[in-house]
Amino acid sequence: MIYSQSEKDFIHEMSKDNIVPYGSPLTHPGLLARLGTVGPSGQPMIHPLVAWFDLDSGLIWVGSFNLPKTQKARNIAAEPRVSVVVDDWQDKGSDVRGRGIEVRGVATLVPVEEPFSRGFSADALRIEPRRILSWYLEGPGHFARNVDVA
Repeated sequence: MIYSQSEKDFIHEMSKDNIVPYGSPLTHPGLLARLGTVGPSGQPMIHPLVAWFDLDSGLIWVGSFNLPKTQKARNIAAEPRVSVVVDDWQDKGSDVRGRGIEVRGVATLVPVEEPFSRGFSADALRIEPRRILSWYLEGPGHFARNVDVA
């Protein structure tokens, strides 16, 4: 199992108001996330996007308009290590704090049978998790562990 139960619960909670895009071959909703890549100069680049977490396999999928021609795809071709973050604020009365999950992994641009959403290209980023970090999902504090999707 790649994701802990509390991480799965958080991903489900974050996606409860999202719907599977029209015509999507994916069976689970996408989440607003941020993808970190390394740009040509070595500077980190953050890309807001929709990511689909496959909680069974552990993989994360990202689709986009004309994906192979985007800066994120060029960055990944040169340096495939990426980071995906999904987070929010949790308000429990007088205790307000951020909570979330960061998945570090290796991304590959792959063809897909159908675009993930109307107007997307028939390509996707397939992200294989290598390390998962979460905070305030399993109680106070931060948790980190290495994972293997194989």
